[in-house]
Amino acid sequence: MSTHVTSDELLHKVKTKFNAPSTLRLQYKDEDEEMVIMIDDDDFNMARQICRMRTNSSNPERMEIWYMPKDGDIILNEVRKTA
Repeated sequence: MSTHVTSDELLHKVKTKFNAPSTLRLQYKDEDEEMVIMIDDDDFNMARQICRMRTNSSNPERMEIWYMPKDGDIILNEVRKTA
């Protein structure tokens, strides 16, 4: 997946790949290891920044995200390629 993908494009790709419901939300772990909902490109860029910080790399190859329905039950823990 391109490093220039938007949060909306990522969400669409995850929904398509896993045939997920339209209510799906993406989350990532922040620097305090707390789950944060990825709402927009600012959140997605923050997730990338944290990933770069954890891997000591300017261009992370992998980013760990979770997707879940709006009711709060985690469906999947998936490592997605971002580069």
